[in-house]
Amino acid sequence: MFIKDDSRTKKAKTTQIFADAMLEATDEVRARAGKPDTIRRDIRRVRRGCRPKEPSSLAELHLDEEWTETGGNNPRPFLIHDSGADTNDRVIIFATEASLRLLSRSSQWHMDGTFAMSPKIFKQVYVIRVLLALLPGKTQSIYEELLQAVITQCEHLGCYPDPSTIITDFEQTTIKAVSSVFGEHTTVQGCFYHLTQSTWRKIQDLGLVPLYKSNENVKKFCGMLDGLALLPLDDVIAGMEYLKENTPDGLKELVDYFDATYTSSNPPANPNNPLPPVRLRHRPPVFPPAVWNVFESTITRGDRTNNICEGWNNSFRPLIGHQHPSIWTVIEAFRNDQALAATTMLQDQIGERPQKRVRRAQKTFEERLIYKTGILSTFGIRGWDFVRWDFVHWDFVL
Repeated sequence: MFIKDDSRTKKAKTTQIFADAMLEATDEVRARAGKPDTIRRDIRRVRRGCRPKEPSSLAELHLDEEWTETGGNNPRPFLIHDSGADTNDRVIIFATEASLRLLSRSSQWHMDGTFAMSPKIFKQVYVIRVLLALLPGKTQSIYEELLQAVITQCEHLGCYPDPSTIITDFEQTTIKAVSSVFGEHTTVQGCFYHLTQSTWRKIQDLGLVPLYKSNENVKKFCGMLDGLALLPLDDVIAGMEYLKENTPDGLKELVDYFDATYTSSNPPANPNNPLPPVRLRHRPPVFPPAVWNVFESTITRGDRTNNICEGWNNSFRPLIGHQHPSIWTVIEAFRNDQALAATTMLQDQIGERPQKRVRRAQKTFEERLIYKTGILSTFGIRGWDFVRWDFVHWDFVL
């Protein structure tokens, strides 16, 4: 058996190396091989011996040439940016030339971070789909360095990225960094799925889950809050006011949270109050409607969510194997992910990329949603009527 050699040279999982060795072994060798757990532990020990020492800090991390390339039989440059061991906030970015050229041509970028799969010395693995980064934090300056480094590397290739839309999660530092680097002509769109999840978490925090599950009107109303994202942008405030005037018992705190976070509409007048209304200082929402409104994206059949990044997270997780792995495990997973992405890009170029399967129910849902939002655009139905006529709630029950 050549288990030790395979452990040093193959990128397969430990169990796969062991199984391949047993497949080639004789019965006598199999009988004397020892316990499988012991063999797998030995394979991992050999692999650790082939890797550099695990750094305990960003300053200790040194990337030899081997770890700056894609690997394989035809290694290519992969590391495009490293702010250096002497910096407090070290940013490392991996991408190939082909990926940068593809990103430069794209009018829409998808960005997201994951914390569980990050090595311990970094805060998060960050993806701008087709390139990968290791970030030490989540401050605006770190995101600005990431974006500016990507732009600089693209310009070195004679490419000039200028995305019209960037879809990301609801993180103020990310949104501010995008606006700072690209300017106001690039629209930052919050992921609609993250909006619905934020509402659901607040429902849980407020202890409203039993009421939500037992009362259909409450469930419908919660879906209508998220459904405000489907109104024309100019009608969102009116839609919010309508919901505030028709809030079911027990949901006022939820509505106040949503209003302060996403709309901050003026409080509706009370016709039974003889006193003149108190003029309150208007406070802008944390995330204004322009960030999370998806009306235009829906009627133009664009993306409302960042699911492309969520899908990447799901496919990347098996390459890592467990939370907070070794830095070297992460870079090897980056290489494997890049190889898969390169395969997809090549297949796409020759017209052989398999079509993504869409479930019939999802396709029907999309068509009905486009039809209903199209009614607003075509016939000029006001946003509050759109909400009141139940055009929204049925789709977004959490």
